[in-house]
Amino acid sequence: MEPRSRVARPVIVTGKPLEAKELAGVEEDLGIMARLLEKEIERETGSAGTPNALGIPLITRIDSRSPAVLLLEGYGAVFTFQVRLPLLPPPVRKVEKQPDRPVDSPWERTRRELFGPPGGGGREGDLGRRGGEGWPDRPEVAYDAKKVEGLKKALLESLKHAANIRQLKPDDYVTIVVQGSGGGDSAEFIMESRTMTSTSVNGERPRVETSFRREGGDIARAGLLTLRAKKSDAADFAAGKVSVEEFARRTVVNLN
Repeated sequence: MEPRSRVARPVIVTGKPLEAKELAGVEEDLGIMARLLEKEIERETGSAGTPNALGIPLITRIDSRSPAVLLLEGYGAVFTFQVRLPLLPPPVRKVEKQPDRPVDSPWERTRRELFGPPGGGGREGDLGRRGGEGWPDRPEVAYDAKKVEGLKKALLESLKHAANIRQLKPDDYVTIVVQGSGGGDSAEFIMESRTMTSTSVNGERPRVETSFRREGGDIARAGLLTLRAKKSDAADFAAGKVSVEEFARRTVVNLN
């Protein structure tokens, strides 16, 4: 059955092909989980959290045409999203007194173009206007600590639904990645993966180490939020065997 939502079909990487019925079940589970997370992001941020993509190679840059979900054997499932909301407060900038210059001098117009508020903040005809082709007119979004904290708590609670992903084994990870936005900035989101062991050791499956980083854009404002938990811990949380506080201690949460 084809999903009716906008969640893209996941990339599934396994050591052997899955049977059609099993593949359909995995795609269904991942699609449901992705949509549950997306709805929480929309509710907490007040706007649609547009899913971004994850690829498969060792270093992969997100592309809007790629799938939003990755299932990687030996690691687990990764769900990535982008929000038009800064996840970190703006940097504190030292303001130095500028020498007096005519307001409409070429120097001042160029200064407003480079360092003024979005849209230029100058007079009609200024070089500082950043509208038009090549400069999308996106409103600046203010940092809101309460929204960011609410988003973290909502996603942490939502991790319990990962207990329903049938393809995941108890020690597999479920990772949520949310890329913030500094308003009109642009950046690349990079996933780096490497297999720690190429063959099974003591009957255990090869493990894959995965990390996430962001390049470009206004990194200090945008931020990258990641939450990672084992399926077994998510299952304990879903079954009421552990409290939300205990589950939070078992979950790796990073915001940088």
